[in-house]
Amino acid sequence: MRIGIVGPFNPASIADYLEEVEVPFINGAATAVNTMAYEFLSQGHKLKIFTLTTSNSYEVIKGRNVKVFLIPSGIFPKLIGSRQLTIGQFYQPQRIAEVIKKEICDIDILHAHWTYEYGRAASYFSENILVYDTVRDWCPYQMTVQKSVRNFFDWKLKHINFRKVMAHKDITFIANSNYTFSMIKGSYPEKNVPVIPNPIDKRWILECKKYQTKHRIISIATGLFSPRKNIRRLLDAFAMYRQKYTDATLHLVGNYDEESAVYKTWEQNGLLSGVVMHGVVSHSKLMELLDQMSCLVHPALEETFGNILLEAMSRCIPCVGGNDSGAVPEVLGHGKYGLLCDITNPVSIYEAMLKLDDQELSSLIQAQSTEMLKKTCSSDIVVKKHIELFENNL
Repeated sequence: MRIGIVGPFNPASIADYLEEVEVPFINGAATAVNTMAYEFLSQGHKLKIFTLTTSNSYEVIKGRNVKVFLIPSGIFPKLIGSRQLTIGQFYQPQRIAEVIKKEICDIDILHAHWTYEYGRAASYFSENILVYDTVRDWCPYQMTVQKSVRNFFDWKLKHINFRKVMAHKDITFIANSNYTFSMIKGSYPEKNVPVIPNPIDKRWILECKKYQTKHRIISIATGLFSPRKNIRRLLDAFAMYRQKYTDATLHLVGNYDEESAVYKTWEQNGLLSGVVMHGVVSHSKLMELLDQMSCLVHPALEETFGNILLEAMSRCIPCVGGNDSGAVPEVLGHGKYGLLCDITNPVSIYEAMLKLDDQELSSLIQAQSTEMLKKTCSSDIVVKKHIELFENNL
C-alpha cells in the first residue's frame, strides 16, 4: 500500500531504509509515529512522510520505498524562536499541503497525526483521497491546565485548527485509547471512531527476567515543569521513600532549566537530594536508562495514552501510574500491568513504590505486561490493524 504520513517524524528512526549516511535527528518525541513508519516499511509498504523541521530550507530524503519531505516550520525563526511553531498554526497547514499536493497522485491513504497543523493540512485532500487522523491529545483539556497566559494563548491558537479538523466530515478519526474515544464521542457523537493503541517497537520487547537493581526510580516527561506532568508530587513521595532507603535514586528525564523559579524552589526545599537530572536524551539512551531502573513512576494528571508506559514495560520495568489519569489506568490494565494510585497524594505514590519491593508482585506484573505488549501493542500488531482499517475502506 502507498501511505502518506503527515506528522512530526524523526528520519533517524528509519535510517536502515535511507540512502543518506548522515540523517538529521528531529522530532525525537514522536515515538509512536516513528515506530509505525519503521514497521510499515518492514512490512513492505511504500511511504511518503511529510514533516516540519526548524531548518530554513526544504529537503527530500530518499530511501528504499520511502521519501521524507522536510518542510520549514518558521517564517522568521531568528525573531520568533520557539513561538514560531504556535504562530505557525496560521500558515503551516497550507505550506505542508503544497508539498503533499505534488505527491498526492502516488498515495492511496493519507494518515495524519494530531489534530493541529498536520491534521489541517491532510484535511485539504479529503474529497479526493481517504484521510485518517489519529487523535493523540485532547485540546479542550489541554487548555484547562495551562497556568500562564502565554501558554493558554498558544493552545487557544491551536484550538482554532483543532475545531476545524474535528468538524471535518470526510476524515476518519482514530482514537489511540478508549479514553480518547470517549473524549471524541462526547463532543462529536456522530463520528465513527475506531480505537487502535499506540505501538511499541517489537524489537524492544524483552522476555521477562529478574533484575538485581533496587531503589532506582525513573520518571520521564517532555517538560518536567509542566503542571500536568505533576513531578512535584513525585518529588515529595520520593523524599519519603529515601528516608526508608537512603541509597535510593530518582532519575528525571525531560526538558528543564536550572535557572527557573520551579527548579530553584525544588532545590531550596531539599527535594533534589538523590535526584539525577538527565535532561533530554535520545530514544536509544532512554531505553538504556530504563534497563538500569527498578521501576517507573508516571505521575501525569492526564494522558490520552502514555507511550513511556509501553517503553518501560517492554524492558520489564514495573510501572506506577494514576488511577484517574485519562488513559493510564487502561494502559496499565486497571492494575494488572502496573500499579495504580492517587497521584495527587504523595503518600499514595510512596505506598505504591513500596509495594514494588515485593519481588513476587513485580515478577507477576512483568509477565502479564509483557504478554499484553506482544498481543496488543507490538508494532507489527498495531500496523496490521491500521492496514486492515485502510483496506476495508478503500
